[in-house]
Amino acid sequence: IHLNDCMIPLGEVVVTAEKTSKEIHHTTYVITPQMLRGVHDALELSDKIPGIYFDRSSNAVWLNHHANILLLVDGVPYSETYLRHLSPDRIEAIEVIQAMSGRFVSDDYAGIIQFVLKKNYTGYDLHASNAVWMNLSKTAENHRLPENHPSLGFIYTTHRLNFFGMYEYDREKSNYHAAKSLTYDRYKLVSHSVAHPAHRYRYDHHTVNGGINYHLTPFQILGMQSDYTRGSTKTLQQYTMRRTDLSNNYDRSFTSETENLIQAHTFTGSLFYKGQFANRLHVYADFSYNYYDNDMKNEYRQGGKDVYRYSDLWNEYKKQTGLNFEGKYSLSHNMSIEAGYSNLSRRYASKSSQGIGFLNYKENRNRASVYFSRLFSDKTRMRAGVVFEHIYSHNGITGKHTTRILPYVWMNVKITSKGSLIAGYTANSLYPSLYQLSPMSIVVDTFLTQIGNPDVTSAVRHHGFMEISLGDKLKLMPQVVFINDGISEVYDRKA
Repeated sequence: IHLNDCMIPLGEVVVTAEKTSKEIHHTTYVITPQMLRGVHDALELSDKIPGIYFDRSSNAVWLNHHANILLLVDGVPYSETYLRHLSPDRIEAIEVIQAMSGRFVSDDYAGIIQFVLKKNYTGYDLHASNAVWMNLSKTAENHRLPENHPSLGFIYTTHRLNFFGMYEYDREKSNYHAAKSLTYDRYKLVSHSVAHPAHRYRYDHHTVNGGINYHLTPFQILGMQSDYTRGSTKTLQQYTMRRTDLSNNYDRSFTSETENLIQAHTFTGSLFYKGQFANRLHVYADFSYNYYDNDMKNEYRQGGKDVYRYSDLWNEYKKQTGLNFEGKYSLSHNMSIEAGYSNLSRRYASKSSQGIGFLNYKENRNRASVYFSRLFSDKTRMRAGVVFEHIYSHNGITGKHTTRILPYVWMNVKITSKGSLIAGYTANSLYPSLYQLSPMSIVVDTFLTQIGNPDVTSAVRHHGFMEISLGDKLKLMPQVVFINDGISEVYDRKA
């Protein structure tokens, strides 16, 4: 059969931003040429999406005023380092997910921002940048450039292969003045930093990121990526203190210094697989390993008549492995079912140079999840599911078993051509971090000492969410968050 080419000239085509709902619990924003103007990387592009704010000074991404956001690229977690070097020309759409489900039901994520890449993009990108901050105030002294953030990255992509590598260096060095006023029982403590050198802060941070993705077939991807970070933080706080006994107004004055030195490095590596079969079954699996090691020195010195000095040096580390399996099967064009299994094992340990405060914390989590999605009509959609979680934790002395059921329900209703309602409820688990568990004593000042608690256990975060859209200009988002038995600071008065 011989075919002839036929070219039909078109008139002017105007492309505008389009908000769609590819998935029930997703809100998808298609990227337009107008959105790409003045944008240099993927994180800056996210600032164009309603509800997302990108802070250029800290390179942090906020979603609905929350910074604990999970960043995905085509369903795979990526570091901010990669996204800071990802060209916005590669991105087809950005999806916003408000409620966590499946393998993401952990670590108190407030939402997901997913970058959907163009499928037929080929080529390479070389990206270099440097951000420098200047301080012209008197407090700067000889540190007029308190922050310097050079970085270099490249991404090479063909139809079957994607290879990338990045390097970043962050340096912060500054002096600043501070004051505080605290009242403890019958004593009032007022502190002012001394004139020179006041509070010294120095931060050096090196990050190397790399990875490779390979298309086994057009619908199957195998990939791996790793991050290595090494850095140090040094702080010196010098105060002139005045303590007043409120019962008799007796005053005492003395000087105080708190010095901390932290030297840490961390490695994260992951291997993932994504596959699609017969356009009905979607499969995802990954395995990750994380190692963190930290040496810390804390020293407190009090001068004047009452000379007092306390110092401690300790090491702490974390080892963590994660395994995830997920599958989604389309029963029909308007119904689908999802199921998954996750396992996470972690160990925290720390030991003081004085031989006290030893931590040997172990935790193992197993989660099974199932979700059902249904499109009742073009105006009404629903997704519901549940996660069954079992946690075993051991603080080095005693062990504890915890079993939970975490429900999930989400519904989209299109009220008018320009108005819609999204409502949902989800529950996810919060897990204690290393500094909350470690029993190491960190002296803050004469009266305050920070210490962790190895007996702390996980908690549940309940999140009720509603989004009312009235046209393209007005959106109302009332939310309710409730945490029972959450982790918080406790203040004890001691002799």
